[in-house]
Amino acid sequence: MSEKADDLNLLSGLEEFGFTDLDSISLYGDPESKRSEAVKPKEKTEEDYLFDRTVECPVCSSKVRVRAVRKSALRVVSRDSDSMVTYEGINPLFYDIFLCNTCGYAGTEKQFTQRLLKTQIDLIKQNISSRWRPKEYPRIYDADIAIERFKLALLNCVVRKAKNSDIALLCLKLGWVYRVKGDRENEVKYLTQAQVGFKEALAKESPPIAGMDGDSVEYIIGELARRIGDYKDALFWFGRVLGNTQARQSLKDKARDQKYLIADTLKKMRQAQTDKTAEEPAERAKPAAQEGKKGLGKLLFGGIGNLVRGY
Repeated sequence: MSEKADDLNLLSGLEEFGFTDLDSISLYGDPESKRSEAVKPKEKTEEDYLFDRTVECPVCSSKVRVRAVRKSALRVVSRDSDSMVTYEGINPLFYDIFLCNTCGYAGTEKQFTQRLLKTQIDLIKQNISSRWRPKEYPRIYDADIAIERFKLALLNCVVRKAKNSDIALLCLKLGWVYRVKGDRENEVKYLTQAQVGFKEALAKESPPIAGMDGDSVEYIIGELARRIGDYKDALFWFGRVLGNTQARQSLKDKARDQKYLIADTLKKMRQAQTDKTAEEPAERAKPAAQEGKKGLGKLLFGGIGNLVRGY
């Protein structure tokens, strides 16, 4: 006997009360539907990736409650050529900075949990804590909140005279947050400062530098130069990686790929300049071409062009 027939028999005899359409009723619903609902996974929210954690401020010793990311729950979606990683469901970068609302000290987890020298603590108390105004943040951070907190960490690094690599890493990550926002102008500004800092760090610090070996730092410097449009400098640093017999092959492959991208970019720029010149009136074409040779054209089609052909 079918399930519907069973249901009808169980409810029969109620017609006199006006219930004449009970043949469409199932006592326990659709079993298949219930099974599909039972196995359907719950969609994760950003809150599912986060937990509260308590750490001690290295400046004022206050107990600080911070929002931290469950790293075991992260799933990589993509990785940019300058090491920025995109994850599924959350951007851990937004939660990278720990902040003490008592004294105003801010830094990455590593910067926040390491011991500071007394002179550094004094500098922070004199220049930051004395002017600090506490601010409460929501439980979920966005790009604008992340930018604000990164800048606070950057200010703390400058005040306490942190290593160049610490400052450079914060600038790099600030550039990444602006990339997420689609703000190209500010992305370039901070990537430029990151490149400056990594160059200084490479000259004055011993590896590991910001968690990287020397060859990786050279690659990052080259890639940042490429991203900000300094192709000549980019080719120089990629060339150093490729010419280093001790560098990992995977790193050399990345450097070679980026050199090909530069060559392709320069080719497109030359073609665009040629097309633009061809469209100009005949009486203006010659002066424009001559001017190009004196300015940007000389840089792109002379020095960099020779470098590209040399690889």
